[in-house]
Amino acid sequence: MILIFDPFSGISGDMTVGALLDAGLPFKRLERAFEEMKLEELSLASEPTVRAGIGGTKFRVTAADQKSHRHLSQILKIIDSNNSLGARAREFAHAIFRRLAEAEADVHRTTVEKVHFHEVGAVDSIVDILGAAIGFEYFGVEEFFSGAINVGHGTIQCDHGILPVPPPATALLLKGFDTFPGTVPSEMTTPTGAAIIAALAKPLPAGLPVRQNSVGYGAGDRDFAETPNLLRIFLGERAGHLPGAGDVVEIQSNIDDMNPQLFVPLVEKLLSAGALDAFYQPVTMKRGRPGILLTVLCESSHKQAVCDILFRETTTLGVRYQVKQRDVLNRVFLSVNTEYGQVRIKVARSGADVLNYAPEFEDCRKLAEAGGVPLKEVYNAAMAAYWEARKEKGQG
Repeated sequence: MILIFDPFSGISGDMTVGALLDAGLPFKRLERAFEEMKLEELSLASEPTVRAGIGGTKFRVTAADQKSHRHLSQILKIIDSNNSLGARAREFAHAIFRRLAEAEADVHRTTVEKVHFHEVGAVDSIVDILGAAIGFEYFGVEEFFSGAINVGHGTIQCDHGILPVPPPATALLLKGFDTFPGTVPSEMTTPTGAAIIAALAKPLPAGLPVRQNSVGYGAGDRDFAETPNLLRIFLGERAGHLPGAGDVVEIQSNIDDMNPQLFVPLVEKLLSAGALDAFYQPVTMKRGRPGILLTVLCESSHKQAVCDILFRETTTLGVRYQVKQRDVLNRVFLSVNTEYGQVRIKVARSGADVLNYAPEFEDCRKLAEAGGVPLKEVYNAAMAAYWEARKEKGQG
């Protein structure tokens, strides 16, 4: 699944959650997740809203605990203590907060460990980022892109005094993205919104072919006369490949004088270096000698690194290669909860249709060993949990 941010009127954490709700994220999914936080007087609300004549969804958070100074380690502890969060949601949330901490550390000339989150350390901001992460996982988002970002202009009052718009952390986070000041003299993009884009997204390339599945509009707090105060997101699948995206390099070598035990660590090293796949098979070479045909698939950008490993780690005197085309299904990882623990499910799609799915073997193996149960029981429990999740989404 691809998510495209269209921040024509800026982006914030609550606007992101609102857009995800507007696109189909069940509000109950958020409520269940935040029951785990056990914060007194924390309430969530989702309501239809109109901004400058265009409808969207407003996400609101009310929290009694408005402590606004937290270290990164404290926030990550809050995230990791929430057992209802899936593995991917945790990864998204960790990435966003770490990226924000890096920017704040750079601005204040300190370290990530010493950074104090001010406004972003408040409970409502933490809920916004976690809510966005839950939504990304729910939709199975694999790639993120962002169009030009309205950052606003003028000045803003914050804990550090009066600062220009965009504030220093926001400006640093959006390095490499197209931005514009817009017509409204206000902060249109918050540090939280900028961190979501900076941590997860790439600049939107021209002509990206996408088969659109849904659109969502997330509303900001104010209603401007100049522009609808909305974040728009698009969710969809790749409708084709970008030029060259379907090309892979196939590298091969025939080897007949190498200890077979060395092939196992060789394959591991090739995969770590960026190879898409690596495998070997027995062949009969000239004069009837038994040998090994080694095949490596990689993107063109990794070809030289792969060849360097082959010359350094094997006895080959030469390799041959050719460019080949391939078609692949879109693959995403979803996490499911079982009685034994969380298991990732690899799901392969063609458009909106699920064609293949399977629990990750290593996840099942580790849980089986930890629980002292047969591996097949964990595997079957993961399959059942996945089917239950599909039914919740109306896909059963």
